[in-house]
Amino acid sequence: MIEQHIVNSVCNRLNINLLDLLSGTRKEQIVNARQTICFALSYLGFSQNDIAKTLGYADHSPVSHLLNVRSHKKDKSIQMAKDCVVDCAPRLTNEIKRLNKKLESK
Repeated sequence: MIEQHIVNSVCNRLNINLLDLLSGTRKEQIVNARQTICFALSYLGFSQNDIAKTLGYADHSPVSHLLNVRSHKKDKSIQMAKDCVVDCAPRLTNEIKRLNKKLESK
């Protein structure tokens, strides 16, 4: 749920189609978007394995590469990731409240 908000936010900001994002293409714009998503989800506490599942990777190694090795436009990706997390904060808060109510009702 939360990860989809981040993915949609990045896709909208970069004008990228979700199918292109999840495809195997290595076009620079798509890779930059994936890197931004990795940073944003990492800031929110998602594990590399969880991020890999969100992006359709078989394992965590491409996520690790995007977070730790790839430096091309890294600063821009980090800033956009922070902006996406801040923009999604109200949605995240509402999602947490909804989950808490669901747990309290049990």
